[in-house]
Amino acid sequence: MIIILKSFALFFLLQALGVFLASLLWLLIEKKIPKIYRARSAVFSVSIPILLSVLLTLIATIGTISGHFGMVTPFYVSLMQGGAETVIVFLGILSFISSTLASAFLLKEPKPPIDDEAQEIYHIGEIEVRINDSIPLAATFGVKKPVIAISAEMWRDKQMLPMVILHELAHVKLKHNLLKFIGRTVLRLNFFNPLAHALADRLDVSCEVEADLKVSGLVGVERYAKFLPKLPTLAFKHITAINTELTERLIELNSSDRGNVAFAFLPSILTSMLLSAIILSASSRCLTVCFLGY
Repeated sequence: MIIILKSFALFFLLQALGVFLASLLWLLIEKKIPKIYRARSAVFSVSIPILLSVLLTLIATIGTISGHFGMVTPFYVSLMQGGAETVIVFLGILSFISSTLASAFLLKEPKPPIDDEAQEIYHIGEIEVRINDSIPLAATFGVKKPVIAISAEMWRDKQMLPMVILHELAHVKLKHNLLKFIGRTVLRLNFFNPLAHALADRLDVSCEVEADLKVSGLVGVERYAKFLPKLPTLAFKHITAINTELTERLIELNSSDRGNVAFAFLPSILTSMLLSAIILSASSRCLTVCFLGY
């Protein structure tokens, strides 16, 4: 039982380091990644370190139990006796519990439209569209079966409605709800990592930019660029923040894309190399084995 607890603590600390580094690298090179790949690249960059942390922890645990990693030295044994074992377990488990609890109370989850018999329900192909006044403008909910919710006011605005629906359908087509779900899961594990929050914010903006590009490719950039500034400000709690986001979206819509897709993989590759070096290098492996087997 104790080795399972130790393995979990080791995994959590490894993934925390990996997500921190991957988030930092992605934020530094974001503008070098093509616009249409940024959202997927952000999620990929922080997901790979978590999956690799699981794999490396399993390798270290199985190697320790089976005796294949037998490089325990007196120095590391004395280190464990000096309290390093307790510190590692304490940091790993405490970080997990505090992050999970804090995110449960402080991280706001998007709420789907409330089921109501009075709602008008329409269908666009297999996608359900609900008219719901609890939604200020429009939003898409659900991963397996997406539902588009549109306010009654927006539903009556026949000029803006086609663009709004196309924009939400673009989110569905590009699987943005799945990307955001993965992003929120990573954020729950790393709630106290400010870079994880910054990356989650950029993920939201990147999803909006991708949907904008998708729709503008259908209706034309000039026409779509005239639509964006008309979005009602009542849909947003902080007008300054949304004006800033709309300005960025308009700039991205009208600017050329000089990004290189190779940069999309750089954060995950560099982070994976570092995490592997930490676990698989001789000295670090000896410390890991001492910790797990002590």
